[in-house]
Amino acid sequence: MAEQQPRRFPKPWQVFEHTESFGVADANGDSIAFVYAEANRAAYFNNPKMMKDDARRIAHAIARIPELLEIEKRARGEMPVT
Repeated sequence: MAEQQPRRFPKPWQVFEHTESFGVADANGDSIAFVYAEANRAAYFNNPKMMKDDARRIAHAIARIPELLEIEKRARGEMPVT
């Protein structure tokens, strides 16, 4: 059986806003993550999702993962500084 290669998610990763969520997609447009949120505080108490601003911040943090991994590799000397 052939060895399966790890799936790659080319950068840059981008954040897209949807009605009730934020999506993170790679450079090919493949979805990586969805962070669901409630748009208004009144609805939050009836259906406890995180608030939209919090979901946006988390989605943007997810989108930075490739950049943060490169910074870590450079700090460990595993990647040349460009």
